[in-house]
This record gives sequence, C-alpha cells and structure tokens, in this order.
Amino acid sequence: MIRKHRFDSCFISKTYEELRRLFEPESVAIIDASDKIDKVGGAITRNVLNSNYSGEVYLVNPKLPRIFGRKAYPSVEELPEDVDLVEIIVPASLVPETMRQLAGKNVAGAVTISAGFAESGNSQLQSEVVKTARRIGIRVIGPNCFGIINTDIGLDLTFTFTNALRGSIAFISQSGAMCCGTLDWAYNRGIGFLKIHKFGQ
Repeated sequence: MIRKHRFDSCFISKTYEELRRLFEPESVAIIDASDKIDKVGGAITRNVLNSNYSGEVYLVNPKLPRIFGRKAYPSVEELPEDVDLVEIIVPASLVPETMRQLAGKNVAGAVTISAGFAESGNSQLQSEVVKTARRIGIRVIGPNCFGIINTDIGLDLTFTFTNALRGSIAFISQSGAMCCGTLDWAYNRGIGFLKIHKFGQ
C-alpha cells in the first residue's frame, strides 16, 4: 500500500505539472501565425500580442519573416528555446506532422484550432493525432478548438473579437459558439472570467 501511495503521489504531481504548464504557460508558440486579422491565425496572433501576457510568445510561419513587426520562425524546430504550449492552426492534414516536430522540444501541451477531423467525418486523422500526442507525451486540447483564455496571467489564445473581463468564473464548454456567445453576453454586463476553455469538438 505504501508503494502504491508513493506511485499515485508521483503520478498526480506529474499530471498537475503538465496541466499547469498547459493552462498557465510561461511561453507559447503560435504555429501558422498570420498578420491578417480576418484569418483565424491573424486574429489569434493579434489577441495574444495585445493581451497582458508577460510570457514569451513565438510566432511560426514558414512564409513570413516578420508578423506585426515581430520575428517569425519558419518552423517550431527552429525556435531558440523550448516552449510550454503551442497553438496549432495549420490545415488539418498537416497537424500530425506538425505535432511530430514537437518531439524533443519539451512541450507540455498543444491547443489545436484546426478543423476537419471527427466532426467532419475524418475520424482516422483524429486518431492519428491522438496516437502522435501519446507517442511524444504531450496533452492536447481540441481539435476544432476555440482556444483558451486565462485572465489571471493575461493570456488570450482565441480568435474572438471580445476581450474577456477579469473575474473569478471558470467557463468550460464543448461548443465554440457557446464560448463566443457567453463571452459577448458577459462583457456587455460587466461579468468577468478567470479561465475560458473549449474542449473537443
């Protein structure tokens, strides 16, 4: 029983640290960042750069050397250091290979914004993503995800045009439309949030 207790304690501690780095990252990378705010990648990039997040933000795009005046890297493999969290916005077919590039980068988690998986009938591609994540040891939120907001650290990794007010409410939904609608409704009423997340499709 003592050995089991020690094992469980270690497991819980490891899990907690992985989730902490996912929801309270000290560094993030946006894969397929953009300078066009009418695109998802551009809206997300704008939001995180305009937020009060004090951690490191790395922008990744193989076609753009600079985005909103900041240096962009051609791939996650060329980032100058490891990151806690990556946000993936590339087309669905490129997500597995993009995740494979994270191997050895000490990434704790990936938020996959990309759509075109089980929600559109492509369960095989989604299974490949799950297998890849398990093989390289990272946690995944998504795919077809709204993103995450953590006002406690000033982080906004969503494509919404409504800024979340700071508060004490944690809101979790399986619907991106519900997240957006709730955020708009709450903002107009002065209601704040601590965290907002969308899980799964």
